[in-house]
Amino acid sequence: AVFALHPIQSEAVIWIAARNDPMSAVFALLALWLLARPAARGWRLPAAAALAGLALLAKESVLLLPGALLALDLARGGLGSLWRYVSLLIGLGGALCLRALSGVGETLLPSPEALRLAWAQTPDIVALIGSMIVWPSTLSTAWSIEWLALSPGAFVLGLLVLLSLLAAPLLLPAERQRMAVAGIVIAVIFYLPAVVPIVSKGLVGERYLYLPMAGIGLWLAAVVPRRLSGGLLLLVPLCVLRIDARLPD
Repeated sequence: AVFALHPIQSEAVIWIAARNDPMSAVFALLALWLLARPAARGWRLPAAAALAGLALLAKESVLLLPGALLALDLARGGLGSLWRYVSLLIGLGGALCLRALSGVGETLLPSPEALRLAWAQTPDIVALIGSMIVWPSTLSTAWSIEWLALSPGAFVLGLLVLLSLLAAPLLLPAERQRMAVAGIVIAVIFYLPAVVPIVSKGLVGERYLYLPMAGIGLWLAAVVPRRLSGGLLLLVPLCVLRIDARLPD
């Protein structure tokens, strides 16, 4: 529900140029779903390999997809069949070969100037990501890190959100703690590939958080007690109204 209705997901759906985010997400999440059982075998393995390849052909955000599967396995308390990881690696490797042969999708390495700018703006970038997770403001194609200057309130809110993500699992029982940590790891794994375009292009896009929000949803499912989860339904009208307010004409 968080993945589907959070207002930050608007950008990847509204902008036609961002359609590769939903495309990549649907293939990646289907691949993980096929391999969810620790002993998954048979047709699920080649199907997951094909889906992983399609996900990477759509967008590079799934480059570390086996790490997401590992996080889910560790959340259950142990590793499953290693053939599941092999199938993902085969699918991703095939997609990388196709990309290399076609000569498309090559990301330029950041220049020294871009690296210096990104390093200087790292606190604001991190705080912006945290604040967007809670409640994104205006809809935009991207935020320029060169001109990024958050208000003190937004800056503090963003850092508090990220600190809460890290600290909350410490208060949970073991099983839910593993699931919360898995959610954080999955969010980070799906966001890491975005660091390269952020630094090289100097832009932070909401759509970079599209797939990582699946991990945030998993974290929330672990943190919120089951008896209180129904109360989250009260947020649905707020989310719908916020999405509508952010829509272009």
